[in-house]
Amino acid sequence: MSNVVCYGGYYSTGGSVIRDIFREFEPAFDFSIEFRLLKERFGLFDLEDVLLRSYAPENIDLAIRDFSWLATNLARKSGRFRKMGMSYDLRTNHVFSGATKEFLDTISDYKYPMSWHFLEFEKGYAAQIASRVAKRLSKDIRRKEGTYLATLAYPGAENYFEAARKYLNTILDGIRSVNGRGSSSLVGLHNAIPPFSTQLIDRGVGYFDSCKVIIVDRDPRDIFINYPKDSYGRYLPRTEDPVEKAKAFVHFFRATREDQVVVRRHPKVLFLKFEDLCHNYDNLYDELLDFTGLDRSEHTHKRSLFEPEVSRKNIGMWRHRSGEMAKAVRYIEDQLPGFLYAT
Repeated sequence: MSNVVCYGGYYSTGGSVIRDIFREFEPAFDFSIEFRLLKERFGLFDLEDVLLRSYAPENIDLAIRDFSWLATNLARKSGRFRKMGMSYDLRTNHVFSGATKEFLDTISDYKYPMSWHFLEFEKGYAAQIASRVAKRLSKDIRRKEGTYLATLAYPGAENYFEAARKYLNTILDGIRSVNGRGSSSLVGLHNAIPPFSTQLIDRGVGYFDSCKVIIVDRDPRDIFINYPKDSYGRYLPRTEDPVEKAKAFVHFFRATREDQVVVRRHPKVLFLKFEDLCHNYDNLYDELLDFTGLDRSEHTHKRSLFEPEVSRKNIGMWRHRSGEMAKAVRYIEDQLPGFLYAT
């Protein structure tokens, strides 16, 4: 059974606080890295869009190839001198790759020969010319149809989601095995479901038998100040003018929270403020555990990773800015008054 709690935030908003609290439990119950299989480009959301809404066989084959490519990279063991990966195989007791193959086999119908321009675009010049010459010289009608074997897949919505849930259940069981947890016990997944809209939350929740979502947000002034530290400054333009950066930041901030009022009312969502977690930890701790159903007796290392008193130092960082940076903060205050944290 896929009994999960997905948690995160909006980029440098304090979602890692929930991760730290969850990692204070023993035995561990969370996945030890971000679980990006649903929302990642070429992930399950993208695969669903093509298989259930496109119907074009060429696009279906590409979507399956792309998902397989993504899963291969996620599965690969990471290491300093290795090709980049996220060690999903290792972190799921080596069930991830096998489960991926079984999932794709289940939703696929058959293979067929394919040759079309998109595949040629991917080749270099010499390979393209060689392919044309071989095709022209060949008398084999099957070769003229194509030498690449494409996948046809029209599973329908019911079969697709049944296979996807079985796939995810296998992965979750692998995580439980690594953590020494029993079947159907809670699994925590960091940044698995995007918090930007109720539509995205509903889509993500629909992939699991039982799923709840925790979202953490924070005062935009502190997010802006913290961006360079957390490397999320990559989402802002390269300029030395803090006010220009603040203008871009406000646009980005608003866009990602356009539906936040509705999201906060979603029955599967617990919405928290980073500042409240620091100032009112004990009360919100009870709310957090009631929401997730976690066993308090397993919180054996409480306050060892998340120390509210220490994290409070990261509240109000914007107060100590001067000059152009102070102007940038005032611009954010003027543009985002409803999101400021009132102490």
